Amino acid sequence: MRVKEKIIESERYSAILFNIATGVNYNEILSKELKTEPNALIQHLKRLKKEHFIIGKKGGKFNKNIYSINWDKVKEELFEYIKSIDSDIKLKESFYENKKFENFLKELFIKFKEENATIKIFFESFVGHVLQDFLSFPMKDDKKIDELRAIITKIGDTRTFHINNLINYAKEIDLNKL
Repeated sequence: MRVKEKIIESERYSAILFNIATGVNYNEILSKELKTEPNALIQHLKRLKKEHFIIGKKGGKFNKNIYSINWDKVKEELFEYIKSIDSDIKLKESFYENKKFENFLKELFIKFKEENATIKIFFESFVGHVLQDFLSFPMKDDKKIDELRAIITKIGDTRTFHINNLINYAKEIDLNKL
């Protein structure tokens, strides 16, 4: 039996999601942008809907399927990824429900499309950036600092290029407009 690849680890599914985030959200436009056969794309979109990564609605001038990202699912996957690195990490529900965080994530997601990377690489870059920034603050608890360094080490430095680009993207976003 063939094992399905995880959506966040798939370049194909990630490209679809990054494109939808940028507003390329109709079958025909997605098919052209991704250079994918329409029938294959429809199968990918069905799986993304089934696994709750996208929402499809009829709309527009010709009542076509219009797709949008289910940001709650993306946040859920991000937090699951963070927990997979270190199961002791606790995330406050208020952080998960924070609209500014969601809007910040959307902006970064849109900009990350140009990286031709997977969502998992986006998560690795995001977590690497957040944790590196966190470590730059003075902390009194050396044990916590060591734990955070261990988490960054688990991610590894193979994503340095993507992390640096993500940092640059984050600097471009006007947080006051979110």
